[in-house]
Amino acid sequence: MINFNNLELVVNEKYSFVGLERRNSQIRFCLPKGFPNKPKELQTFDFNTKRDLFFMLYKVFDKFKNICIEKGYLEENNKMTTRDRDGMVKIHKGADITEDDELDENIFYSKLDMISGILNAHDEPKILSLVYRLGRSDSFDHSQIHKFLHRAVFLRNGAAYIDSMDLPRQQVRFQSTDIVAMYCYILWEIKQQLQQEVGVEIKALAEQFKQHYIGGNYGLFEEEYYSQVIDSLKDALELIDHNTPFKDIDYWQFYDAIELFLYGELRQTDEGEIWGIKNFHSVWESMCLTYIVKENLNYLLHLDSHFISNYWLKLFNSYSKIVPLSNDLFKINGFPLVPDAVVFSSILNNIEERRYEIYPNLGWNDYNYYTEFILNQDQVLKIAHAHQDIDEHTFDLMNNYDTKYMDKNHQKYNAISKEKLIINKPLPIEFSSFWLINPPKLNIEEVYKMYCFNHLFYIYLNIYMLKNFDLWETVNNQKFEPEIQNEKEFKDGWYFRLKDIIKTSLLRVGTQEMTEQEVNEQLNQFLQSLQKIFSINDNYIDIIDIKYYEIDYLLDSKNNIEDIKDRSVRKQFVYEYLMQKKLEKFPKLKIRSSFWLPGYNQKSMIEDGQKFMDGYIHLKTVDFVKLAESYVSDNFG
Repeated sequence: MINFNNLELVVNEKYSFVGLERRNSQIRFCLPKGFPNKPKELQTFDFNTKRDLFFMLYKVFDKFKNICIEKGYLEENNKMTTRDRDGMVKIHKGADITEDDELDENIFYSKLDMISGILNAHDEPKILSLVYRLGRSDSFDHSQIHKFLHRAVFLRNGAAYIDSMDLPRQQVRFQSTDIVAMYCYILWEIKQQLQQEVGVEIKALAEQFKQHYIGGNYGLFEEEYYSQVIDSLKDALELIDHNTPFKDIDYWQFYDAIELFLYGELRQTDEGEIWGIKNFHSVWESMCLTYIVKENLNYLLHLDSHFISNYWLKLFNSYSKIVPLSNDLFKINGFPLVPDAVVFSSILNNIEERRYEIYPNLGWNDYNYYTEFILNQDQVLKIAHAHQDIDEHTFDLMNNYDTKYMDKNHQKYNAISKEKLIINKPLPIEFSSFWLINPPKLNIEEVYKMYCFNHLFYIYLNIYMLKNFDLWETVNNQKFEPEIQNEKEFKDGWYFRLKDIIKTSLLRVGTQEMTEQEVNEQLNQFLQSLQKIFSINDNYIDIIDIKYYEIDYLLDSKNNIEDIKDRSVRKQFVYEYLMQKKLEKFPKLKIRSSFWLPGYNQKSMIEDGQKFMDGYIHLKTVDFVKLAESYVSDNFG
């Protein structure tokens, strides 16, 4: 194991490797860009800081590797094993950011992956089975007395006295089971650094080993006791190995993991990368984009899915987009361009926590379609589902969306159910809604409500705003239905029911169906009002490019101007041109560009950097540690 006090910290300016490497017999810890790169500043990093950064990077690399495995970039037989002392795994799938002339691929190095060796050997049922042994017990099984009469002491009255029986009980025995307890202790110490839990039995075995071989409250990864505990572990391993007469395959599995953990550094004598990843820019991109999709689902318009887990990608695709972007938007001369992310930034973001209470009106019937709701106890709206049958209320199709609540105080109409739904996020794309709007009084909160409930006008905006269709033609040509999943669904008729439910239920005011002229007049007023709202200064579309650069590189225009233009700025101009061309109906909706760069030790996650290109492109620095904590904080891939 490595003594973190002995690690030399470096930040590579032209080399994108992050991790541990050996140079001139010295182990160096290569940190990501954005960290202080002056020797005097790096000298302030103590044992605890280096330790925390190491384990944070371990979790980040593990997360990134799992995403690559999930997406098929890594073959199954390339995954690390306990005995893999010289492992190197390549991902032949690079990112579109290049720092130099190196091949655009990611390479994992694990020649010193002592942590994975311990974690991969973890098999709790096997561990508990190995420490489950026959031993003398004070408990008695009277049905088994006849098996122990040869041990009995017979009293004068003929009674047999037996002081103990050999019955199954859980215990830690010296020799073969001590290697298991030692393993449990190291596993427990590592898991604490990774902020992960272990089972109660594993923790008990670890405590027993600690008290027997180490003593005191010394911690393996505490600066004051680190060397002492490592020496005690090496002595214990030698003692256990010397006194274990029978060594089976299970023994050697734990022994190899422990030995690699304790002595791996000494066995690695070659110069070069030991543990980490080459081309860290792909990891940085994955970290930033995962944060963007987690924090901006309601307003994210486009996302480069290259290194995003399938969980977040599926969630992103399930959300309707507040401003529609077609798949072929970023193409020029037939050549596809892929911006990292496009986000609609608005004062709308400030009403993220808006809650709506809706009650189903069970008595309203539109040609056997039950779609009416009362919103916040006063406003009437209608909601339909793409697969809704006649004589079925939309409310019954919302069981999986949110929890139903009983509201004893809701007494407005007898026909209105006392059950309610709390809507605090946009409805899934299978739902659509409609209510009359008042365009002169349309404000940002009403726009958000239309977006949240998938109002027909917003569906139209998302799908056909950029084409010469009117709403009525859209309905008549059955453009509102989701993509047909299979031939059976088409034959079953839901395709036609959706058009029918829109015309005969959603687009009805009172008992009268709205005419084509009335619908299109409302739609045009809505689009005009939306243009005014989008022209507010706080509303703009942000085209984000993730950059694994030092901020000083971009600010040094004297030496780097041509390189910056070739790699970054011209591409950003093209993105903005294509976006503006697509949004001709909203000419006042502003478009901005921003670069996200690595930072460290910031007060907040994202901070504005120095002025760049007279403010045309906004520089944002993202705190690496805060971002890493967000990146590894969930279990969704």
